[in-house]
Amino acid sequence: MHDDFPTRCAPLPKGTPTLDTETARRWAADVPGWELDGATLSLTKTLGDFRAALAWIARVGEVAEEHDHHPDIHLTGYDHVRLVLSTHSIGGLSANDFVVARAIDRLGD
Repeated sequence: MHDDFPTRCAPLPKGTPTLDTETARRWAADVPGWELDGATLSLTKTLGDFRAALAWIARVGEVAEEHDHHPDIHLTGYDHVRLVLSTHSIGGLSANDFVVARAIDRLGD
């Protein structure tokens, strides 16, 4: 983990600058499996069945509430879940997105 990797979410008012590309790329290496795509960080998982997908989504929701930072959640088919993180208030990536990605990674499947 990089020394400057964030450990907790912080309130970000409108007008806060988005994360610079170099930092986003560096921190993306600390959340393997997540895709960095410009202004978003996303993860796609296939969970064995519909119940497993819903259960995992519920756990993701608990993490999001704990951090007060929420991903967009997409359930397709019956077991494919895609999470998309971006800080809506600033229109792009922030440290908060990486904090939540790491917390979600700790959930496992």
